[in-house]
Amino acid sequence: MIKEINYDEDYSFSVTDLISKLKKEKQIDLNEEKYIVLRHLEKDKPYYFIRYPFNEISFKYIKIDGSSGEIILDKFLYHTE
Repeated sequence: MIKEINYDEDYSFSVTDLISKLKKEKQIDLNEEKYIVLRHLEKDKPYYFIRYPFNEISFKYIKIDGSSGEIILDKFLYHTE
């Protein structure tokens, strides 16, 4: 018998929803290679994390609630030397 694990169980806001939201609201196409998408549970709450280079000295960091799709954080981070 093989036990299946549903890694999407905690994420009622699906990856498909995430792709559509970012394309519509931020003009971000997550299918492009430059985007890094991670997901993680913090205190049992699901989140998506998106990071991508913005220019030579900074990158954009977006945190999205994996249940509601609400954008929790949207900011620039800067490379340190």
